[in-house]
Amino acid sequence: NYTRNEIMAHCGIPPEKISVLPHGDYEPLFLRYGCNDDLAKKVRQKAGGRKIIAFLGHIRPYKGLEIFVDAFGLIKQRMPESFFLVAGSVLVGDKQDWEEKLARTCKPEDLWVDLRFVPVEDIKAYLSVIDVLVQPYISASQSGNTVMAYAAGVPVISTNVGGLAEMTEDGKTGYVIAPGDPEAIADALSKCFEG
Repeated sequence: NYTRNEIMAHCGIPPEKISVLPHGDYEPLFLRYGCNDDLAKKVRQKAGGRKIIAFLGHIRPYKGLEIFVDAFGLIKQRMPESFFLVAGSVLVGDKQDWEEKLARTCKPEDLWVDLRFVPVEDIKAYLSVIDVLVQPYISASQSGNTVMAYAAGVPVISTNVGGLAEMTEDGKTGYVIAPGDPEAIADALSKCFEG
């Protein structure tokens, strides 16, 4: 609906000429691929029973990974038994800069970093072990990651930008938070793990 409204506002196309389709279902694609069980096992071993909080997907400025990284300290204060996973290819910026930033922000034993194009078998492995997917986007129209996470039964914390809030039922399938706010990420994660 967000995209429909943008098209109407900026292109002058009447609503009756626009059909809104939900984001595609990844299950048919996922059924064609296996799961990298070895990778899943390695992540579980390193996490050691802690809650795995993840950022998955291409790394671009609009996706707000920096805000998630800025929240690591707050999250660890509130939930010492948390473990972070960051996986995806760096499409804008320098891979080494990201590796160094992540290494400075967190103890090595609290973090799994996989900065490359992640094949489907490995995405399935990550989705099989993570407890929450964080999408700290600064701007977006929609997200395939949300659909992938839900297909795997993983709750999503999304920012209220573009159509992301439409894809997340606040308090049911995850939480919708304000963009650019590390504290809001920590708050939403606390709610996810209450009780």
